[in-house]
Amino acid sequence: MPTTDANIAALLDLTCPEFTGVVASATSDALMVTGTDNRILFVNPAFSRITGFSCTDLVGQEPFMWKTDRSTPNFYKQMWQMLRDKGFWEGDLWNQNKAGHAFSEWTRIYRLQRKPFGDVFHLTLFTDVSSRRRLQARPVKSRLTDGLTGLPNRLRFVNELRSALGLTGLPSVTVIVMNIDQFRRVNEQAGHEGGDRLLNRIACALRRRLRATDLLARLAGDEFAVLLASPMENEEVLFLVHELQQVIANAGKDAALSDPLTSSAGIVTHTGPCIDPCEESELMLRNAIAAVDDARRAGCHRVAIHTEESAARRLARQTQERALRSATENNTLALHFQPKVDLRTGAVIGAEALVRWHLEGTGDIPPAQFIPLAEECGLIQRIGEITLEKAFAALTAWMATGRPAVPVSVNVSAVQLDGRLLAAKLRDLLRSNTVPPELIEIEVTETAFAHDMEGAIAELQAVRAMGVRIALDDFGTGYATLSLLQRLPVDTLKIDRSFVSEMIDTRSSEEIVRMVVALARALDKDLVAEGVETVEQSRRLVELGCEAGQGWLYARAMPYDALMAFIDKSHSTAPGREQSNMPQALRRVAP
Repeated sequence: MPTTDANIAALLDLTCPEFTGVVASATSDALMVTGTDNRILFVNPAFSRITGFSCTDLVGQEPFMWKTDRSTPNFYKQMWQMLRDKGFWEGDLWNQNKAGHAFSEWTRIYRLQRKPFGDVFHLTLFTDVSSRRRLQARPVKSRLTDGLTGLPNRLRFVNELRSALGLTGLPSVTVIVMNIDQFRRVNEQAGHEGGDRLLNRIACALRRRLRATDLLARLAGDEFAVLLASPMENEEVLFLVHELQQVIANAGKDAALSDPLTSSAGIVTHTGPCIDPCEESELMLRNAIAAVDDARRAGCHRVAIHTEESAARRLARQTQERALRSATENNTLALHFQPKVDLRTGAVIGAEALVRWHLEGTGDIPPAQFIPLAEECGLIQRIGEITLEKAFAALTAWMATGRPAVPVSVNVSAVQLDGRLLAAKLRDLLRSNTVPPELIEIEVTETAFAHDMEGAIAELQAVRAMGVRIALDDFGTGYATLSLLQRLPVDTLKIDRSFVSEMIDTRSSEEIVRMVVALARALDKDLVAEGVETVEQSRRLVELGCEAGQGWLYARAMPYDALMAFIDKSHSTAPGREQSNMPQALRRVAP
């Protein structure tokens, strides 16, 4: 008969004749009883049939003679701890029969005591499930194994992490998640088959570096995870992560990639006892993945450690992301304008449109904070479109006032150029508005060409073909070379504020400004200096041949109405506003 809880209750009195008689002999489950000294007192016929050991073979022996090495010492440590704490344990065990063949058993162990503080016995019941395990082995393996690398997959990793967290006495459990930076470029260069080969190469290299007690898994795509169940000091973990990053970099070199292969890593550690291993395992993995995102935001090839402070920052960022998404959807972002002036006369000759975000209850959020956030969460494309739409609307209103309109420049990010939607958006706006194309200027930084130079150049050429002007922002600080500059459809070079701010006190900065001025003249480009903050800087720029600039010396970014008032004032006080001093676009449209 099957062994049920009712049968177990009948066995609690170990001296009962039923125990060694009818119940013990008739049960279909294997049954074993061990005494206080953990030596075997009794086994039933089902036990002998499954294991091949008779009762005579086993009585007086310890039940370790048929153990295998498939279960770790930590596994048994956890099992005995649960028996002491709860008086019951059940689960899978691997043992071997008298012939030495391993078999899988589903086991239940009860801790029995005659009376309080009396002798302790253990009643073990198990069923041989080897045949069922063999039938299930292939699908179980596929469910727990990554098909590409053969590594454990996410499900297996979480299961192992849960088991590690359930072990009492383990001082700490650490999870490391590693993500390859810009792996998309690897697939673009080597194709998806080449990318798969590289992932296999990385998996093998990481496995060789880790200890036998560590678990390496592939979570998804180019994301790997490491479980450190053996305690390590924080410094040791960091050292290991840096070594693993180098392993990945070396795999990239071996694959002869054109660009260095870098990776970002997130670390989270749980210390002390774990109340709920199921919940904590999922939380640890989420936090480790979030820490990878923190590392990536800091730049390539970085490491971030999850802490309460980083979690608080992450929560604040998520709150801000939701608010920015709402502002984008509800069109509550504002456009301010910083005037560009003739440095000799002070007359306004252009304006740069700058998006501004006022968050209720917080105040103005700096662009240096929300623009990277917009790029990360996929909002930059829409924000760029909003900026263009508002710039066209402002110019339309501007021309309706009868004032002489000047070119308005709009910043475009590398993400927008990658999207290949800029030219199409500008074409639609030019068709639906009366704004002349020469009054619109697109500003791009040199970093916009770092990823897909040919694609970015083609997109800008399409923009320039419409008559829209193009300015190269922060010139001299990025990737541009003379050969690249020769190919770019650029009308204006903007001298970066870092050179302007240091040119008075640093000879090298002044020489750079001098060379940029000469280059602009040689290539017939307009020139604008950024970050002009002192009269001395303005005068020196004019002496060097740069006659246009913007900066706090003249005005900060301001709303549209304030810009109109500023233009009226600057034009009424500016001496000798000759057209020959204006940029080419203004000379074409100024009345």
